[in-house]
Amino acid sequence: MYLDGINPSQISRESYYIGYYSQQQNNDIESIKKAYKKIDKTKKSTNKILKKVASLKKQKERNAKKLQKQKKEKTIVIKKINAKLSSQKKKKKKLIKNEKKLNSIVTELIKKIKAESKKKTITEKIHAKKESTSDDKFDGINFKKLKGKLKLPVKGKITKKFNSKRKDTGTRWKGIFIKSKEGNEVYSVASGKIVFSDWLDGYGNIIIIDHGKGYMSLYGNNQSLIKQQGDIIKGGSIIAIVGNSGGNSTNGLYYQLRKNSKPFNPLKWTKLK
Repeated sequence: MYLDGINPSQISRESYYIGYYSQQQNNDIESIKKAYKKIDKTKKSTNKILKKVASLKKQKERNAKKLQKQKKEKTIVIKKINAKLSSQKKKKKKLIKNEKKLNSIVTELIKKIKAESKKKTITEKIHAKKESTSDDKFDGINFKKLKGKLKLPVKGKITKKFNSKRKDTGTRWKGIFIKSKEGNEVYSVASGKIVFSDWLDGYGNIIIIDHGKGYMSLYGNNQSLIKQQGDIIKGGSIIAIVGNSGGNSTNGLYYQLRKNSKPFNPLKWTKLK
């Protein structure tokens, strides 16, 4: 500009403009740089948010699948519970039915025993002079005096106690269950007359002994029966063999004591030691 002979004032003015333009350009460049940095920061933040959103989406999908799985599992569990409840109801009905049948049998036996006793008394009066052997005669014993002196009818462990609640049906045990090895011998707890020796639904092979004056003892779930109906036995006689014919999951003996057909706690009458 100097060589071209341009006015120095103009040169100064142009230089000032160029400097101002250059400064403004630098300011713009710095502003753009800051804007780029801000954009980059925003981009990173956005990417971070997008990743979080994607993660949340995946988590939501996983939760949805988990909920769906839980829903299916819940449905299966509910079905199983309903099936179990249905099975328990059926089992309970069956137990009640079997118990009623046993009660009916015991009641009929008591009636029969009373009738036979009455008939026997009349016959004895008519044939007072006629002798009878001890093998075919049972007049009854004072069973009440044996309270607290009886022994368990089989060797084993008591797993179910009288009046305890059944977990599967909610009904109560009317006797006790003694877990014992298969093949162990079952003994009568006192002398008496066998009034029932047969298989009964829910109780398996069962023996019922009349001890006189309304007292009876019942022995169920046996593998086999040694004594038969009508046999006169003494206390401690072998009457059956341990098994699980009553449908129990374990081998053992189901044992009851009754007075006038009503069950009572055998353990209160038993000397355990």
